[in-house]
Amino acid sequence: MGGRESLLQEAEYQLMLYAEHTWGGYASSVSEPWNTLVNDLDYRKAAYAINANRLISQHLDQILGHLGEVPPTIDREKYFKVVNPHDYPVTDYATVPIKHWEHIDGRYLAWDRDNYIDVIDCETNEKLAAQLTPIPNGDVIEFAISLATKEEKLLKLVKGEAPKNPRHANHSHIGTDRVEDIAPYPGYEGVPDTHVVETKHYRLAFDQQSGITSLRDKKNKRELIHPDALYAPFTGVYEKTPITTDACTERRLMGRNRKGRLADRYTASLKHIDITKDGDLFTAVQMDFELEGTQMYTVILKVYKELPKIAVTVRIQKQNEWAPENLYIPLPFSADKDGELFIEKTGAVLRPAIDQLPGTNTEFFCLQNGLAFTGTDSSLLIAIKDTPLITLDSLAHHPIELANDQQHDKNRQPVYSWIMNNFWETNFKVDLSGFYEFDYQLYLVSEQQNPKRLLEKCQQLNQGLLAFPVNPSRKELDDEKIACRV
Repeated sequence: MGGRESLLQEAEYQLMLYAEHTWGGYASSVSEPWNTLVNDLDYRKAAYAINANRLISQHLDQILGHLGEVPPTIDREKYFKVVNPHDYPVTDYATVPIKHWEHIDGRYLAWDRDNYIDVIDCETNEKLAAQLTPIPNGDVIEFAISLATKEEKLLKLVKGEAPKNPRHANHSHIGTDRVEDIAPYPGYEGVPDTHVVETKHYRLAFDQQSGITSLRDKKNKRELIHPDALYAPFTGVYEKTPITTDACTERRLMGRNRKGRLADRYTASLKHIDITKDGDLFTAVQMDFELEGTQMYTVILKVYKELPKIAVTVRIQKQNEWAPENLYIPLPFSADKDGELFIEKTGAVLRPAIDQLPGTNTEFFCLQNGLAFTGTDSSLLIAIKDTPLITLDSLAHHPIELANDQQHDKNRQPVYSWIMNNFWETNFKVDLSGFYEFDYQLYLVSEQQNPKRLLEKCQQLNQGLLAFPVNPSRKELDDEKIACRV
């Protein structure tokens, strides 16, 4: 145990050095981004985060090893353990990877995409709802599972049988052109398409030029997109302030606005939308956009069918830009017109622009795990895994308004995830170019809960469940509590 504690302590030390004010740049990081010392310090700064990641990974490996994790081997029977690390019961989805060289009961998934795989609970012999997704070098099998507090379950992957009634077996809705574009009618429920995706919890509507136009809570018959939204959810917004002086002076002249008075603003334009997957667990929608400042801007929605959950991945190829720039992902949601926004900041749950000392900042907020839009009888959560900065209200250049009793309405204004900027005058890296992936999870809570509990749910969504390969002993399999009858 002492070894794991020392790994955590060293990781915390490395993260403390990484979090120190200077982001690795030298004094000329903006004025001379090519400077060798600027780049050397940037690499050294990044090394603190890399070292912390390595130490935390070692720590997790030790924990999983203690729980029975084994390396994948070619002839291993496909047993897995799933662990709920949380202090409360969890119903969610977990994933296990299968490499291309692994087989399940002699069947290689990569060779035959019509293979059917069953995920079996070894204690109850129950078959869990699952869906397979091909990935580079193999496949990921995702399944639904419920676990009690701190519970561990043993699962096994086995060769399955083709369903008697495969999905979309009734093709009466397909025209002679073989295109599935018939709207639902009595006796035919329809299939997900690029206009509407509907589950037991949500109804999503799409526009072929802008993306998501509606997200409805079906139980409460309520629209979840903010009535004052200027941009569709997850449709990127890019800003650039032209350099009319020099790179440093231009940034200083912006003051507290974090953009110039004449900043150019661009909205992503939808170029392609497609249903890429539709299985027992989820429907996947991919939207490819064109956005200034990027060479790729793709949004992937995984709309789950049984839980009120939508997983969103935003993939970006960012171009290099020396001028001051910002990139936002709109999160224009609202549980109802009288609802409030709650966030968690350094352990305190608060309402931005309301629960603040007079004269403090209301321009941006750094979150822990996400945010909660509360309503009278339901709440919409957004778990934010890796982009903690948000801003509220208008993106336009404006007078800076500090917290006061007249600013409370700002709490109900549209929210933006502020994923990128490069405008500090010194000591921060100016180049944001590269490939990035950002993850969000939307989750609808249909009963009233206190804000602290709602934000704990965001943490659970971000952390998820642990699933890893194991080789149970014969004694474990013969135990009356683990009777894997497959």
